[in-house]
Amino acid sequence: MQILKFLFFFSSIVFLNGSLHAQDSLFVTWNSSTNKIDNSKYEIILKGSIKPGWHLYSNVNEAEGLTGVVIDCNDSSVIRKSLKIIANNLEIKDPVFENKIIQVSKDSITIIQEIIFSNQSAPSINIVLNYFIGYKENFIPEKKKLKIILDNSRVTQTGNRMLVSSIDLKKPLTACGASES
Repeated sequence: MQILKFLFFFSSIVFLNGSLHAQDSLFVTWNSSTNKIDNSKYEIILKGSIKPGWHLYSNVNEAEGLTGVVIDCNDSSVIRKSLKIIANNLEIKDPVFENKIIQVSKDSITIIQEIIFSNQSAPSINIVLNYFIGYKENFIPEKKKLKIILDNSRVTQTGNRMLVSSIDLKKPLTACGASES
């Protein structure tokens, strides 16, 4: 009986520890802001905070198959200009790439993407960030979907509202805790 209790306790700890770790899926936390340059031109600023000990493969290295940070936007009216990356870059002997020297970003990264709308600018756009993250022998692709608000005054707020025609709030069927006089 003691063995069963021990096995149950041990397996519970292993299961809970694994499930709690799985909830924290991204190793970079992103914040976004925008600068309006003119009616059709914006600057998107993405600031990423990299978890301690981890590094982001921010630079393109074709020999090793590293794409750097890639921003995808499916809006055909958006023309993307060159991408500017500001980061704490350093060179490491990376065990993932057989101890070759690879340039990576640590701690934080700032990405500045200038965009121009070929038609009328939208109040917001959806982008997807694709990049690789590493820690010791770990090499993980990450994808972060972001909605970038360009013009707060033109963004419509949506909520989950439901109208049930059979419910009349002014004439409830029961008092539901209201005091009766």
